[in-house]
Amino acid sequence: MNQRWLTRAKPATQKGRPTCTHGARTLRRRTSRRGFVLHETLMAVGLAMALAVGIAQLLVIVAQQRRLARQQEVATREAGNLMERVAARSWDDTTTAALESTALSENASVWLPGGEVSVDVIEEEPDVKRMTVEIRWQSGSESRAESARLVGWKFRAQEESP
Repeated sequence: MNQRWLTRAKPATQKGRPTCTHGARTLRRRTSRRGFVLHETLMAVGLAMALAVGIAQLLVIVAQQRRLARQQEVATREAGNLMERVAARSWDDTTTAALESTALSENASVWLPGGEVSVDVIEEEPDVKRMTVEIRWQSGSESRAESARLVGWKFRAQEESP
């Protein structure tokens, strides 16, 4: 036989609360109500709404950052492509005047609102030209100008020397 059920509980109070004894087990009287009251429910709804608003703001910020990162990627890739085209030109054809009509590709024009290209060629020494390709665009509603710039050097080939 189980010895646990043979012991009797002491008829006493627990932390000032009255207790009832029934056989060997001690039962507490329930003095509190069950369920939620209105103010607890309103607090829970308020906290849930604050959390939802915070998550929505976070999602908006993430979307903006992804768009800006995509624009920067497109601008850098476009500047690299333009730099390759400039570097592939002949020595005499690599001048700022010859490259003034350079424009963005169709894909870059879609991703970069208000996109502009500027290509500068500066002859630093008789056999060295510095080429700078810069792409500028307006980023979103802040109307803040963003840019991507690449700089490269072109050296005159040995057989082209005068």
